Amino acid sequence: MRRTRSLTLAALLMAAGLALGLVFHALGVGGQVALPLHYPPLLAGFLLGGGWGMAVGALLPPVSALATGMPPLFPSALLMIPELAVYGAASGYLRRSLGVIPSLLAALILGRAAWGLAAWVLLPLLGFRIPVLAALGSGLLLGLPGLLGQIVVVPLLVRRIETLRPVPARHPLANG
Repeated sequence: MRRTRSLTLAALLMAAGLALGLVFHALGVGGQVALPLHYPPLLAGFLLGGGWGMAVGALLPPVSALATGMPPLFPSALLMIPELAVYGAASGYLRRSLGVIPSLLAALILGRAAWGLAAWVLLPLLGFRIPVLAALGSGLLLGLPGLLGQIVVVPLLVRRIETLRPVPARHPLANG
């Protein structure tokens, strides 16, 4: 039962990530600024654990790229895979020892470092001649509103979701 619940919540977070990307795009706020795909892996890590967070983080960028065209698969989604996988894993594994906010900050730093490492390895292989430090710096500055939003919104969502109570099995709504 717990595995079914975890899989269902992971799928819901994946769908939320796809929807958030479309909403921000429709509002004219770019994904590089709002970072809508970053929320689901962080939430999955906090709510389901590091393994599920890593899975959501690794799957969401290519699924979003293929389903919606955002972000572009090459190179953006490829670079986001390790970043978001680290977000999900770190938020889940560090939460037990650090708590929500410190583990969130650590996850954001570690995820950006994973992006930088991926950029350092992949960009030259894909034919891009962009200095990695320049790309990382511009990504940090451009994504600052999204990072600040994550620092504010993610702990609030985690607290709110964890206080929700499931519908008891004998409740009339439990069976449809």
